[in-house]
Amino acid sequence: MIKLPLSNIKTGMKLARDVILDDGRILLLSGFVIKPRYKRKLEMFNIPYIYINKTKSKLEKIYPDESIYSSAIKTIKNIFNEVRDGYELDIDLVRETVNNLLGQISQNNTLIQLTGISDIKSYTYVHSVDVCIYSLNTAIALNYNRKDLVNLGIAAILHDIGKSKIPIEIMEKPGVLSENEFNIMKLHTIYGYEILTKTDGLKNSIANVAWQHHEKINGKGYPLGLKNSLIPDFAKIVSISDVFDALSSDKIYKKKMLPHKVKEVLLENVSKQFDPYFTKVFIENIILYPKNLYVQLDNGYIGVIIKENKKDPAKPILRINSNDNVSQIIDLSKNTDLNIIDILS
Repeated sequence: MIKLPLSNIKTGMKLARDVILDDGRILLLSGFVIKPRYKRKLEMFNIPYIYINKTKSKLEKIYPDESIYSSAIKTIKNIFNEVRDGYELDIDLVRETVNNLLGQISQNNTLIQLTGISDIKSYTYVHSVDVCIYSLNTAIALNYNRKDLVNLGIAAILHDIGKSKIPIEIMEKPGVLSENEFNIMKLHTIYGYEILTKTDGLKNSIANVAWQHHEKINGKGYPLGLKNSLIPDFAKIVSISDVFDALSSDKIYKKKMLPHKVKEVLLENVSKQFDPYFTKVFIENIILYPKNLYVQLDNGYIGVIIKENKKDPAKPILRINSNDNVSQIIDLSKNTDLNIIDILS
């Protein structure tokens, strides 16, 4: 076992010790092989070093979904930076990225398992890709045709493109925005609409999502204060995906909410902020605790999800190792005193 600084960590290395945060939460477990998303997680929490096995681990295969996901994030980051620097938006590259994501979701919906890991500087780009994945997942359930799926995917992945025109010091502020800063941030909806309406080959339905994804069906959203029937379907779907991902993601000033708690927030705001029908479809088709997800229970044990519970998503079936290293299967729905308190990976 050797101790390595974060700068020397490579994909394929195997953890020899658990990575534990200052507040006692377990970030990564001993035995995990470092993947790109795990490295991003270590960087996000400013982990200075980790312990790895001395013997070199066999490089773990990076599955197609992870490669497509990472590539999409890099593409969107480059798109944002180019737009910020005054270049035209490369819509062909965006369309190719959406088609790659859509193809992977249609084949194997494991992309959702990769969502939600970002740091303050990459949050906007990861969030854009996550919102695209959630929106496409919902639209597939709604039986949208291929053309509409691609257009919705483009709208979702570019819904925050207007943030490329927001000052960096506001975008990367490691804390809650002041009222004035928030008012500036809200302008991203208008900037996004302007950018997309000036981009050749894009329909107004795509630009409208950048403009209207913060509208609420009770008319109390922004920038236009539109009510239910005046908000287009694409914007309604992206709005739900946007809030779900934002609440499910760690931020410097706010810890992520557990997925079943985010579901409760969505349901509490049905008919106020979110369209009831699209919210129902979104919730019915999102896997809150997917298979192979590592979670921490309130008794201190670490478990890995082996089966979701459709009737009570907060209480899946999982496998744990007790202190005497004996593996056992636990159905949380039959153990009401046990609860998930954190997601590890």
